[in-house]
Amino acid sequence: MVLRVRAQRDRRACDIQLTEQGRQIAHAAHRKVTAQVEHLIGEVAPDDRERLEHVVTTIIRSAHPAPRVPAPRS
Repeated sequence: MVLRVRAQRDRRACDIQLTEQGRQIAHAAHRKVTAQVEHLIGEVAPDDRERLEHVVTTIIRSAHPAPRVPAPRS
């Protein structure tokens, strides 16, 4: 389902890539989760869905903050 391949930038490291079978499984899982979410919130009004999306996005971003990028040196 996955392949280990040498990293292009650092030959000491390996990257992981999905095989075709892995991609198919990942897509099937995504479709299943999407269908379950639609089932759960199918009756929620569009405005409420938008608010829910905003809140969930805020929670995810606070749990996984973007890495800090150092300021460029002059």
